[in-house]
Amino acid sequence: MNQYLKVSLLALAMAPTVVGMTATAADPDVTTLQSTVRFPDLNLRSREGATTLYKRIVHAADAMCGPSQHMLTLGITATMAAQIHDCKLQAIGHAVDQVNAPMLTAVFNDRMHRKSEPTRLVRAN
Repeated sequence: MNQYLKVSLLALAMAPTVVGMTATAADPDVTTLQSTVRFPDLNLRSREGATTLYKRIVHAADAMCGPSQHMLTLGITATMAAQIHDCKLQAIGHAVDQVNAPMLTAVFNDRMHRKSEPTRLVRAN
């Protein structure tokens, strides 16, 4: 197994907006953002190793998709916040798929379920 991966945001139209570039969603030359995540020190068959790699992937996605200093100065709109969130989810999901390790996939699925909205019970009248 390859001991590093490039976390990529492929074909993500809103990435330039999210990172504060001037390109538009209609721009055909959207820049692909990449970050290398290394994991030669991890055993991906263990929950601990997979969780550590997951945290590294999340950190890389945060760095790639997070708001620029310009955006922070001007303020982030709800639309921008949603784009940042979507960007991070796409980057993390793509990286997990690239690694193709069952324990990492299990950690990813666990984390996604924890972030879901709690079920609300409604009493019928």
